[in-house]
Amino acid sequence: MRKTQVRKALGTVVTGAMKKLSVPGVSVGILHEGKELSAGFGVTSIERPQDVDEDTLFQIGSTTKTFTATMIMRLVDEGRVELGAPVVRYLPKFRLTAPEVSDRVTVQHLLTHTGGWLGDYFDNLGRGDDALRRIVARMAKKTPQLTPLGEVWSYNNSAFYVAGRLIETMYRKSYEEAVTETLLAPLGMQMSFFFAEEAITYKVASGHRRTLDGNVVVRPWSLARTANPAGGIISTAPDQLRWARLHLGDGRSPDGRRVLSSESLRTMQQPLAAAGSMADHVGVSWLLEDVGQVRVVKHGGTTSGQMSAFVMVPERDFAITVLTNGDRGHELDSIVTEWALRDLLGVVRPEVKPRRVSKKARAALAGTYGRGPVRIVVSVDGDGLKVETRIPDHVVEENPDAALFALPPMRLVPTGADRGVIVDEPLQGRKVEFVRGAGGEVEWVRWGGRITPRSEADEPAAAPARTDGTHS
Repeated sequence: MRKTQVRKALGTVVTGAMKKLSVPGVSVGILHEGKELSAGFGVTSIERPQDVDEDTLFQIGSTTKTFTATMIMRLVDEGRVELGAPVVRYLPKFRLTAPEVSDRVTVQHLLTHTGGWLGDYFDNLGRGDDALRRIVARMAKKTPQLTPLGEVWSYNNSAFYVAGRLIETMYRKSYEEAVTETLLAPLGMQMSFFFAEEAITYKVASGHRRTLDGNVVVRPWSLARTANPAGGIISTAPDQLRWARLHLGDGRSPDGRRVLSSESLRTMQQPLAAAGSMADHVGVSWLLEDVGQVRVVKHGGTTSGQMSAFVMVPERDFAITVLTNGDRGHELDSIVTEWALRDLLGVVRPEVKPRRVSKKARAALAGTYGRGPVRIVVSVDGDGLKVETRIPDHVVEENPDAALFALPPMRLVPTGADRGVIVDEPLQGRKVEFVRGAGGEVEWVRWGGRITPRSEADEPAAAPARTDGTHS
């Protein structure tokens, strides 16, 4: 397909998805066999609209974790860090709520989401250079151990605070300075930043969230500084393709400088642990998925009203990034990335192969999961299962907009004893896994990469609380 044809087809796919999902603005970058295409669609903000173009800045969210991991691998190249070494070798004062875990957790546990403690801990501790040091210190009381170290994969933002603090300690400068000097500058990523005051003089996308009256702009715009190693980068589609070139290449910058060894690049893209519902495996921060016989290397991110995708197919010298400013952005980026894999590369996801599971086994999975404002309800439905999300009545009474985030019943087709795939919109294709505890009983559902505990259906739920963190 020629570039003009790709641009036209891309525009059709993106604008159709934007209309369907009410996403105000989108920026897309595609890299294939050394050739680039970038395009913008829609507007930066519904309040003060500017046209989105290829140079519009978006928050990339958790794709930032791949920058943090690359910094760690740079330290590995320099012989200053070992992936299998305990974190306390580099951060002697590091403590978790479980003392026996504090001494044994390794750098690799941090970068593969296998530490087992609460991952979605967010706290705004100000803009000082001590923000990371302080939030890592607070983890000793704020991040309870949920599962044994190294045994259960569950997405872990707070582990990347620790990795960021390790980088600060080894480089003797702030995390942001170290990343900018070591990665962003050599790669020519001049439109990638960490702080709002750096981005404000350029065209910047505002995040949006749904309400009963339509989209509204999300405020505040910026993340807490503590979240920077987990999701703080602000970037453009062309700059994200510069990032892709590094990880599709041999580890050199455009001017030939060595940024990372080829061996470390390969290590980052090799399976190190099963990755639950978000992918098949995790490497060094990269999420790895085998679509047919083709290895897909990916990440993505969620911040306040901004969602993104970053997908590479190394064996095809291909990458695509999709940046959005709406809270249904992940549905949109899934449509766009699946179109690109199918129509540009011929990489087609195989049909789901149902597996017969006894009614007794399915009944063991049924129940209500979650202890926050959103509950995941699984029930037996014919030969399969049904899954939906519900918001407790009192939460909706306090915040009527919360009802918009309850998902309708969707069929969950079993693909194994404790796993299945959703086959209905809006989460068609999402993998769901059930996780058993030491006694063999189902204790959690792995949803969106996180383990969510089984709960009583009538258990009181806390009201939703705004966080300044990054979610995925």
